[in-house]
Parts: sequence; C-alpha cells; structure tokens
Amino acid sequence: FSALIFSAQQPLTFWSVPWPVLANPLDLAPGKIDWKATEAFFVDAKDILPAEEYGEMVLRAQRTFHPDRWVGK
Repeated sequence: FSALIFSAQQPLTFWSVPWPVLANPLDLAPGKIDWKATEAFFVDAKDILPAEEYGEMVLRAQRTFHPDRWVGK
C-alpha cells in the first residue's frame, strides 16, 4: 500500500486502504472503523506477535496512517 501511487487510472478508494481492524473486508464501511475497532486489532496483534515484530508493525502503521502521508495520496 505504501508504495502504490494512485491516479485517475488507479484511484484511492476506501477498499484500497489496509485498515487495521478485525473485520471481514466485505463488511467494512467508514462507520465501522473507529478507535475501539482499531484498538482491538492492536491488542490482539500484541498477544499474537513476538515483541519485535509487533513493534515493527506499530511503526509501519504509524507511518502509513500519519496525516502527512495522505496529503500526496
């Protein structure tokens, strides 16, 4: 996702984004992505992933969802 360049031929859509939630992608909608759903994703990931891998995932998520990254998208 981070390496993609969106354009008129390949527009950024809601479903283009790898939302950090524990939901079936077919059931996703803007109203279903909230703080509680995102927090549940990271709580479960922390329980499953080794500490180093979890830390790397959090850093990637911070970079991906930082507002400055979305200006150019």
